[in-house]
Amino acid sequence: MRNKKQTAHRKFTISPRLRYGAMSTAIVALVIAALILINLATTNLETRYGWRGDFSFNAVTTQSETTKQILRDLKRPVKIYALFERGEEDQPLLELLNRYSAASDMVTWEQTPPSLNPLLLTRFSSSTTNVSAQNLIVYCEETDRYRVLTATDFVTLSVDTDSGSYNVSGLAYEQQITSAIAYVTRDTVPTLHIATGHGELGEDSLSSFTTLLTNNHYDVAFEKLSDMTFASGDVLCILSPVKDYTDAEMDIIRAYVQGGGAVLFSCDYTDPIENMPNVLSLLRSYGFLPESGLVMASPDETDTFYNNNRLALLPEMQATDVTLEMMLNGRTTMLMVASRGFDPSPESDNSLLVDAVLTTSAKSYLVDTTASRLSITQSDSDKTGPFALALQSKRFTDTGDVSRAFIIGSSALLTEEQLFTMTDGEEFLVRAVSFLTGDDSIDTSIMVKTALRPGLSVNALSLGSVVLVGLPILVLLAAVIILLPRRNL
Repeated sequence: MRNKKQTAHRKFTISPRLRYGAMSTAIVALVIAALILINLATTNLETRYGWRGDFSFNAVTTQSETTKQILRDLKRPVKIYALFERGEEDQPLLELLNRYSAASDMVTWEQTPPSLNPLLLTRFSSSTTNVSAQNLIVYCEETDRYRVLTATDFVTLSVDTDSGSYNVSGLAYEQQITSAIAYVTRDTVPTLHIATGHGELGEDSLSSFTTLLTNNHYDVAFEKLSDMTFASGDVLCILSPVKDYTDAEMDIIRAYVQGGGAVLFSCDYTDPIENMPNVLSLLRSYGFLPESGLVMASPDETDTFYNNNRLALLPEMQATDVTLEMMLNGRTTMLMVASRGFDPSPESDNSLLVDAVLTTSAKSYLVDTTASRLSITQSDSDKTGPFALALQSKRFTDTGDVSRAFIIGSSALLTEEQLFTMTDGEEFLVRAVSFLTGDDSIDTSIMVKTALRPGLSVNALSLGSVVLVGLPILVLLAAVIILLPRRNL
């Protein structure tokens, strides 16, 4: 009996099948454990250093050199709150946030479900800002400044001039986040002083423009000229007045521009500019020569107006300080409705540089609205284009300073949100204000990433496509080469 137990025990302990099976199981377990550890380690390293490659068709999580430079120059810590419930995350956005934190120790972020932290929503909400789920809050404690980014901030729309519809064309994740970081960390914020008291555009009509400004690094104040106090980088806004300024008010303006102050003008075709000699003199001092009448597009040029409305002009963008980056990025769609025209080629001299920014075609014409005219059909006496619809100016003062000015011929670009959110007008306005402030510290030229995957074509073949097709073919050929000789054995 004892010999049988010893024999069984010997067979159990020396069984090759059992021994090799146990060894194989142990090896598999060790390999799995090693793979798990490697995966955890690489995930942690990728999150910390941003090593993961971006092979998406639009490189949506790849940072531009502009963003990298801003992150390298950061001197104040920034905290980003991603308000997403678990399971409802915007993965490309969170991946991009990982890259921001990996690129700079000054940037940290955390996902905060709104249902678990409602006080955070209350803390950053205001009368003009409503914080909700799927928003980002970019906050700098040292400046106590913050920016709330919504889902609509991350998409851009383009207009289809044939159908009259608007389509999602781009993703602006990086552009918006980098702009927000630059805003909340900057030392000072320029103020746009919007003049009141002469029938100018008011707070209600400019609410969309005001929101655009506050969302893009600027403060806004509606004031009488006599109450204004200007700091370096501030801008005076004279937006479509209907009453002339007094001589005393003109003295305030002259003193301001003589010291290098900047002015933003709007001048509608309905403004009685001929009855406002002081305002007209100020415009002419910058080389802005307004035409009398309403600019109409020619019916022969259907690509120069929108949706069969010849008052809705699609102007041509010229290469200037304001527009050069926009043109390089292909963002040139502008819509100017019921616009006044200006002389497109005013004379410049040694102390004045004037450039047309938006222009019409040579076939456009002016309709005299002062006469009892019932038709907008072109007549032989109508003045023909081209006309400038927007201009920029630099005037060198006696003190050696440079006073900048910008004018648009349609205040609808400032009052109608659709005109600048559905076209490239939003970037146009922000760049115009940046030109006036002389502010080059925040570069908004980060390109928007395309939102639509391009269609497949022979010319669209990439290395990835070649590998995807070629690798299985190579494996099949290798199998044939190996197995074919064995078939003859």
